[in-house]
Amino acid sequence: MLFGCATDYGPYGGQPSSTTAGAQGALIGGALGAALGAAIDSDDRGTGALIGGLLGAALGWVIGQYYVAQVRNQQQLVSQDPQAQMYYQQAVQQQRPQLIDLNAQLNPSPVRPGSTVGLAADYTFVTPPGQEVPVSEERRIYDAQRNLLYNDVKQSVREGGEYRTVQEFKVPAQAQEGKYYYQVAVDVAGQKRDSGQREFLLAKVDGQWVVIALK
Repeated sequence: MLFGCATDYGPYGGQPSSTTAGAQGALIGGALGAALGAAIDSDDRGTGALIGGLLGAALGWVIGQYYVAQVRNQQQLVSQDPQAQMYYQQAVQQQRPQLIDLNAQLNPSPVRPGSTVGLAADYTFVTPPGQEVPVSEERRIYDAQRNLLYNDVKQSVREGGEYRTVQEFKVPAQAQEGKYYYQVAVDVAGQKRDSGQREFLLAKVDGQWVVIALK
């Protein structure tokens, strides 16, 4: 996909949304802390999860801005892309949106030590003329044992086109070095796609995190 058409409102070619970073940081930290709390307190998982959740909310994975950019609108997409034109014809005939493509990636990768990581979702869909449809994006991060550390859902109403959205995050000092997984799922008015789990590596260099996407 080409992203040169997007207006440069941010470091990922997207405009920051009005979603506050603080609330999301507490959510991801709470989820991480609750998982850790339950793991270290097997005799009383409820208490352990509660304590871990409070700890995680203060010390968890720090979530930053959420960016969104419409790379190409539906008219541009259909006129430039034969595959999109085919899906558009189906959308018109069936009077329902068609989700064409989804790709998830860490952006940039690798990152410089201490830099912010963006979990990007690039997706394309078309709709019947004049329709705006509900869109849901779900981002997840897992540890090496496939334990869920972070789950965030963004919901919006959008017209057809090619989009890039990015959720920023920073890795906490308390995280363990090693392999992690990220996953993105998109639902466009009931049309669903899943990126599958992708691997990334956390390592420390001179006390700072380096994040490298493995595949």
